[in-house]
Amino acid sequence: MSRSCGRPNPIHKKFSLQPRRRSGRRSSRQWIRRTSVNTRCDRRLAPSLSVLPPVAQGESLAPKARILAIDDQAYFRNLIEGLLSDEGYQVQTTAHGPGMRELIERDGPFDLVLLDWVTPISEGLDLVSELREHWPEQEVIVLSGAGEIRRVVASMQQGAADYLLKPIDRESLLGSIAATLARREQRLGQARPVDENQACADRLSLLERALPLHGLSSAEDVGRSLLELLCSEARASEGELWLRESGEGGWRRSSARGAAAARLAPEGGPASVQALREDLEQGRTLLRKADENQEAVLFVPCMRDGELLAIARLAGAEGEGGPAFATGCIEACEKVSEIGALAIFKALQLAELRRQSFKDDVTGLPGRAFIEQVAQTELQKASRYGRALSYLAVVLDGLPERLPQGALQQIVHAMTRTLRTTDVLASENARRFWLLVTDTLPFGSVVLKRRLAQRLREVLEARSLEGSVAIGLSCYPADGDSVEALTQLASERADFERTSVARELGIHAGSPLAEIQARLLERARPMPPDFVAGAAELVIGELSCHGRDQSLLLLAPGAERSAFLEPLQALGEIETATEVFLACNGDTLPNGPRITPLALPPEVSLDTTWIVRFGEAPPYALVAGPPDAEGRRPVYHSSDPVLVEHVMFRLREEVGFGMGS
Repeated sequence: MSRSCGRPNPIHKKFSLQPRRRSGRRSSRQWIRRTSVNTRCDRRLAPSLSVLPPVAQGESLAPKARILAIDDQAYFRNLIEGLLSDEGYQVQTTAHGPGMRELIERDGPFDLVLLDWVTPISEGLDLVSELREHWPEQEVIVLSGAGEIRRVVASMQQGAADYLLKPIDRESLLGSIAATLARREQRLGQARPVDENQACADRLSLLERALPLHGLSSAEDVGRSLLELLCSEARASEGELWLRESGEGGWRRSSARGAAAARLAPEGGPASVQALREDLEQGRTLLRKADENQEAVLFVPCMRDGELLAIARLAGAEGEGGPAFATGCIEACEKVSEIGALAIFKALQLAELRRQSFKDDVTGLPGRAFIEQVAQTELQKASRYGRALSYLAVVLDGLPERLPQGALQQIVHAMTRTLRTTDVLASENARRFWLLVTDTLPFGSVVLKRRLAQRLREVLEARSLEGSVAIGLSCYPADGDSVEALTQLASERADFERTSVARELGIHAGSPLAEIQARLLERARPMPPDFVAGAAELVIGELSCHGRDQSLLLLAPGAERSAFLEPLQALGEIETATEVFLACNGDTLPNGPRITPLALPPEVSLDTTWIVRFGEAPPYALVAGPPDAEGRRPVYHSSDPVLVEHVMFRLREEVGFGMGS
């Protein structure tokens, strides 16, 4: 029907698009008009030619689909446009030639293309293939006046959805279009979740690559890692990242790589930033050409809450058969910059806390909340990179309520000059301090602990202050894997040190080995002749059970040489992380685990037996004097960790063996 007056369109009537109703049998011409070409040509081809069923009356699968009709005959283009427009489709028409491709490039892609095949078979196949290859989302229905089987098969093989013969009646054309669009919609609907899943997977992968940025505690570290990630995503061989300075808003280059690292950082910020400042402060990623070599340069801003925190300048990108800084690479850089901006913001906040917050007015040190926050970050880094970390609780006990003027400052100074710049010292109050030591093995932390205790005792003696020093040490990962666990254990060990048997016996870090031996033997009890041999066999045998414990084991057999050498010989060449030191006094070393020979100082009797184990294995110390007339030996042994530490370190200082190698 005509769109204007509702009367039959004379064009429709003239070209027989409305079939006339006649009684009796249909003519052969009507049969062609009302059937698909596969029925006309060969019924055996039906499975391969995809017969499309007509659409029921009133059904509208894609009422607003965009259709392009390509035909050299103007009257047929007008006829198709009128018919399909009446059905609610958006229709455009064109003839063959350059204008056809320009129209598709300008207004396409279309949902469906009706292609009139009037050219030779080779050219027609090329056209169908081109439409499907360059615009795969467009479906193609071929219209032709020739019903040759080879044309039908060839067009279907090139991707045509259907093949209809002219003249075409209204029902066949509309049915083919509706069914083709329905199949297209179904295909796109199935592909859409796959595309969405792939996009989610790509974003998740990107987030996983950017996640380590939030484990860094300084803006410089974040900037360095962020630049590496941006260069990787953009495939750029050169880059530099600039951080905004606090205060007047200047810029400083945080990190650089490639050719940029060899150049001096220009004053005032990255080149061309002033000209691009307005766009960058709006959070826009900019792709520009550098004047000197016309190389593509990408500027990536890092924005947080409307504030420009950093700018990355990337260059030297290598495109794989396409342009440098492809669209996908730029989008990935924009997402990375969002994550990086948050990491920089957190690092700047942490730096501000270090400068202003958590400060104790008396000591001038940050408080416990601050060191626990830093410890949380450092613990994540230690876990990720397999590093060591130690936590110390320093307790000053027995000091007067009011300290002399300057005494507390002198105490703090003694601690700070003992530490490295990477260590963190905090104050809970004027009597309890906390210390975080990073990238140091447990033995190194013990050495630091003893040096710190010695210097604090020197300050107390110099100021004539009555009091004592107790330091508790906990190490990651041996003693715990959380800040709470390490803090609690360090505090408990500091409290235990104040009640240790070493303090009761008057043994401290400065006590000589001969004095320690004498005081321990004063507390000794007579033991059966085989007690020392049994203890040695038990301790040496545990080397095979605790092979991964990083510990020190010192053995001085004295009069029990065979009781020590035989268990060592029985072990064979086992792999153990425990370092064994043997006071052999010229004896041949057994063929056992790796053993370091040493000689005891002359002040220590050669008849005295020592067994000392210190480190990750359970602490143990035994000293046995010469036997009496009945063969019994005076023995003192203990598992007090403070006493064992004093004995081991005094032996180390007087005998001179290494530790923790």
